[in-house]
This record gives sequence, C-alpha cells and structure tokens, in this order.
Amino acid sequence: MQEVVFFTYYQYIFLSIGIVAFFLLLKVTAPYGKHFSEKFGPSIKGSWAWLIMESPAAITTTILLLLSIDNLSLVPVLLVCIFCVHYYPRDFIYPFWARREAKTPLIIMCSAIFFNISNAYLQTRWLLKFAPEDKYTIAWLYSPQFIIGSLLFILGFIFNRKAEITLRKLRKKGEKSYKIPQGGMFEFISCPNYFFEIIEWIGWAILTWSVPGLVFIIWTIANLGPRAISTHKWYKKNFPNYPKSRKALIPFIC
Repeated sequence: MQEVVFFTYYQYIFLSIGIVAFFLLLKVTAPYGKHFSEKFGPSIKGSWAWLIMESPAAITTTILLLLSIDNLSLVPVLLVCIFCVHYYPRDFIYPFWARREAKTPLIIMCSAIFFNISNAYLQTRWLLKFAPEDKYTIAWLYSPQFIIGSLLFILGFIFNRKAEITLRKLRKKGEKSYKIPQGGMFEFISCPNYFFEIIEWIGWAILTWSVPGLVFIIWTIANLGPRAISTHKWYKKNFPNYPKSRKALIPFIC
C-alpha cells in the first residue's frame, strides 16, 4: 500500500477512535492524577509515566523531520517548529517540574503512547510530505488562517502555562493533599489548563487548515472535555465549600 493511501485511511481511523474514546471517557474517568485507581492494573510514578508516554510526540516529529531533510521547505518546517514549541517542553521539562506525585496505570501510559505517535505522524507527515506543494508557500504566512490560528495558538499556550503554574504553586514539594485553585480563570472554571489547551489546538487546526489539524482538535476535546467534567465533579465532592458559580470547562456555560 502506498503511504499516501495509508495516511488518508489512517487519519479517519484515528478520528473514529477519538470519537469512541470521547463517549467512553464520559462514562469511565481515566484513572491517573487525582482520579488514580489501583483497579486498573500495574502503575508507575506519574512523572516517569508522563515522560515515557509524552516524549514519543517529540521523538516521532524529530525523526520524520530528519527523514525529510533533503526535501524541506521553509513554511512547513516553521509549522513543524510551532508544533514542537508545545511538545518539547511538555515532553522533557514538564514531567519533572509539575510535581506529579500520583501514579499512572500502564494501560493509560500505553494508550497515550499510541495517541502521541499517531498524532505526531499525521501532523508532521502532512506538513512535510502530503500537503499540496502550493499550499504552504510564503504567502501562507500572510493568510487569515495563519494569522488567526497563530494568535489563538499563542493565547492558548501562554494561558495554559499560567494555569499550570497556579496548580503547581498549590502544593509544596512532598505535599500530597489537594487544594482549591484560586485566581485568574480558576474563578470561572475548574480546568482553565484544559480550556486553554483546547484553544491552543484550535489555533493549530486553523493555522494549518488541514484534516490532520481538525482530527487533532477533535481528539483534544474528546480527551479533555470529559476530563474537565470529572475533575469538576471531584472538586465538588471533596470540597464542600467549592465555589458553586464555577463551571467545569467553559465559563458561564458548562
């Protein structure tokens, strides 16, 4: 089978898996972090699990970039670098910065490895190999899609990091008890880190204006939407004084 045929079918298969995952996660909370459960089998420390399951995104992207080294164009490479702006720190710095004390089941780690390899393959291979030659030219950098998408990506990236810094400051090193986050968008929603990561990847889908970009944002919503709902319910269950006006993911809505 030619790779282009495989690529075309695989992006829709991957999309279908994401949709199924969405409905599954609405019923079963992924058992990591504050939702950890021993009943899902063997597990390892959260920080090491994060490194192992997230690093394939950066590694896959780098390998595909190197394999295309003899046939690279400026704009596709720039777009790949934008993708890496999220994943390199996320993969290699965040695991040891975020104080992820809770364990992660191996089944969750393996499913994340599958997602990250598949997604990195689809995004990178589209940009460097299968996108039409006349799509990502210098003129693309002046297109409404690139400008609007880049602004959303930057906005999402910055405020996602701000939310994560707020969460990190809630506990000192070695502390295991959870606290109610305060300030910023936490006054309106329980999971601004998820909200702004969704904004970030909506920006990516727009700035690439591609089917793989669309698949990625659908997967992101399928994963983080149910996660936000579960986290919101967890806060309300464990903190009787949890602010009643807060929503789970989207301010004033849900």
